[in-house]
Amino acid sequence: MARPYISDDQREMAVAMLANAIRKDGHLRDRARHAGDAGNPLIAVMASRRSEPSQRYVDGMRDILKVLFANGGVVAEECLEEAYARALGVTTPASDNGRTYQ
Repeated sequence: MARPYISDDQREMAVAMLANAIRKDGHLRDRARHAGDAGNPLIAVMASRRSEPSQRYVDGMRDILKVLFANGGVVAEECLEEAYARALGVTTPASDNGRTYQ
């Protein structure tokens, strides 16, 4: 059985979920960085440990896209690239007529 091609709705959902995960990862990494600056090593270690699963979640979603769809590697990288653009608040030429995501 051949793998299906990704539909526009599936792609939009994957990009939105990846963008949300990337934003959360950024917040957790920022929190870990500030905890390290505070000087309490226990809090710094706990904060950094909390940020690790969020990056693994992003990596896992990319891996799932690679396996689920035809041309999965290309699809996964395109979705991840668009998700980073949305998460960071920048626009791409193909994204909603230049609207910024934040």
